[in-house]
Formats: sequence, C-alpha cells, structure tokens
Amino acid sequence: MVLKTRKLNTPHHQATIDCYNQQADEYGARFLSLDTKEHCQRFLGFLPEEAHILDAGCGPGRDTKYFLDNGYHVTAFDAAEEFVKQARAHTNHPILHMSFDYVTFKEEFDGVWAMASLLHLSREECFEVFQKNLVPALKLQGVLYCCFLEGEGERMARGRYFMDYTEEALRALFNQLETVTILDIWVQEDQAPDRKGRNWVNGLVRKRIG
Repeated sequence: MVLKTRKLNTPHHQATIDCYNQQADEYGARFLSLDTKEHCQRFLGFLPEEAHILDAGCGPGRDTKYFLDNGYHVTAFDAAEEFVKQARAHTNHPILHMSFDYVTFKEEFDGVWAMASLLHLSREECFEVFQKNLVPALKLQGVLYCCFLEGEGERMARGRYFMDYTEEALRALFNQLETVTILDIWVQEDQAPDRKGRNWVNGLVRKRIG
C-alpha cells in the first residue's frame, strides 16, 4: 500500500540535509562517539527476540550496528546521502537513502527507532509523519521511540532546523494520534561533555487497534 503524503521539501528541511551532507565527517564522528546503549536497551525491553526494527533517520549507523550486533533485524534509512554512505561502511549493512515521508511500509516492524531525528521537523510535519508513515509501519502492539531537545518553539542552530518540546508538548502530540498508547515520557540530561545543562525529552508509545 502506498501512502500519499506531502513531501518534506521545505527550505528548513533541505537546509538541514545540506548541512549534514557538507559536514558529515564532523557530525558523523560526534554521533558515533555517543553512548546510547541505555536508551536502546530500554526500547528493546518492549520488543520480542529477533524483532524487526526500523531505524528512522539512522545517521552514521551507530544504533543500527548495535541492534544488528545484538541479533535484531534492521531496516535503516537517512535523508542525508553522506550519512547513508557512512552508515553502510560502519554497519556493512544495506541503508536506504530517503526521508520520513517516503516510508510506505505497512505493519512490518516490531519497533520504530527515531533517535534525535524527528527533531528536525516542524510540529505539523512530525504529526503527519507519525500518522501517515511511522505508526502505519508498526505491527499491532509495535513500539516507537523518539526524542527531542527540551525547550519551546522552533529555531535554527548551525544551519539546522530544530523543533524543541516539553514533556507536555510531546504528550499532547502523542494524544492526537488515535492508534497509540503512551508507555512512557521522561526527561534526561544530555551526557555529552559540551552539552551539559541541555535535556532530552524521550517518548515511547505502543500501537494499538484504532
């Protein structure tokens, strides 16, 4: 089934992709150095053994490799071509080059993992991607994880667009989705040495029968 969606071709979206392509070495090295095992394990605790995971916005492939190394099946994609190249090299695994709005899978995944990737979409775009692309890709009872920088409103930082969220804003976004149940929303301090004082708002939801 092909889902009709409005394509993400806004100036802020393209500017963010261009930024990552032009500075892929810098950002790729930074992202690969981050330890996300705690988040991965929390997510995996909701999934069956050998689950099929969609890594949505995989960057240079850090978490894709972790999932593969731990016996999970993974389909991964990123909108930045240079990150796709890095992820293929890092994981020795096929990586798709596409953006969220080209996701047309139907009830195929036990879990969708969107670590620090949806934060580059406006609130309206994020809701549409949840509703038309990512939640439909989940099997019934499948689980989706996402995270956003804590704050309010939209901003540009180093050529990249960000939409920040509070706990309340993320809960409100999830509550607009008729086919998910919130499992958990929590705030955690950024562990990167140069980002002390910044917090992440994390969310886990489960797909249910609408």
